This record gives sequence, C-alpha cells and structure tokens, in this order.
Amino acid sequence: MRTCFISFIFTISFVYAANSETMNVITTLSATRTFQSALGINAWRKIGLELIPKVDIPFVIILTRYPGGSPENIEQDVARKIEDAVASVEGLKRINTSCMENVCTIALEFQLEVDVTEAANDVRDKLDLILNDLPSNVERSKIFKIALIK
Repeated sequence: MRTCFISFIFTISFVYAANSETMNVITTLSATRTFQSALGINAWRKIGLELIPKVDIPFVIILTRYPGGSPENIEQDVARKIEDAVASVEGLKRINTSCMENVCTIALEFQLEVDVTEAANDVRDKLDLILNDLPSNVERSKIFKIALIK
C-alpha cells in the first residue's frame, strides 16, 4: 500500500511539474486513445457473429402410448418396430429411445440441412406403414416437430 501511495504522489508531482508542451501531448494522446476505444466498442457491437452462427437443429419426437405395457414389453413390441421403420428416413443422424410404464418416446435428430416439416411427414408415412404390426391396444403415435437453436 505504501508503494502505491508513493507512486500516486510521484505521478501527481510529474503532472504538475510538466510544462505546457508535455501536457498538450498527454492530452492529445489521451483523447486519441479514448476515441479509438469508442470506435472499437461500437464496431464490436455491430459485427455479426459469423464464427458462431445460430443453427436450428431439427428434431422429431414420436410419443406412443401403450396402456398397460411394461417398459420391457414396450421396448420389444413397439419401440424396436418404430425404430426399424424410421431408420430409413433420409437425413436421420441419431435415434434416442426411452421406454417407461405405458409410454414410449423416440427422439429423432436430423442433419442440419433437413427441413423439420418434411422429416416429420416422412416419419408419419413410415409409421402408417407399420401401424398394423403394432399391438392392438397401442394408441396412434403423436409426432412433434422441434427445431432447437444452438
């Protein structure tokens, strides 16, 4: 703390001891630096983030209810058949399945260039083809379109 105080006193005495020409140089440099900083901050605010663009990740969620079904039965009788049917949808990147009591949720992640509406229509068409292969008390699957922003 003592060193900081001595440095402060030295700086004040230097400013008072400086002649008018030195003060003009210091003032000019300070004004220039302030102006450059203001321009830099303004430019930084207005520049778009091209290195990290906003990306919509297309997802389609399939929700299928199977009243009275255990998670094991739902996985064998419902989830695997739906997974096999939708695996051939164009642009599919990843399938994530979760089977719980009475319900099966399948999340389909697609490539970035895939239109989520077209993907959902393709998934609906594939599900219509296997509707008769599912157990009789399985309810019609609900399809949800989601575009996550990353």
